[in-house]
Amino acid sequence: MKHPNILLVDDDRNFLRVLTYHVRDCGFHATPVSSGKEALERLRAEKIDMVITDLKMPEMDGIQLLAAIREISPQLPVLVLTAHGSIDK
Repeated sequence: MKHPNILLVDDDRNFLRVLTYHVRDCGFHATPVSSGKEALERLRAEKIDMVITDLKMPEMDGIQLLAAIREISPQLPVLVLTAHGSIDK
């Protein structure tokens, strides 16, 4: 059985490395990239089953990436993470 391919998007390379390790440890295939632009290139080039992305990134943030993903693959599950949240935001 083929393992689902999860696209991981984060500009923090240390966090991306840790997240990739844990996703693979759970039995999934992980495709790590460090920008929204790279993520969109991968989405167009290969089969992706889910995206996990950071909210705050330079150039293209997680919300902009989500909007672009919806144009390409409207049903693709996307999980947006942030380390910068608060109750007020």
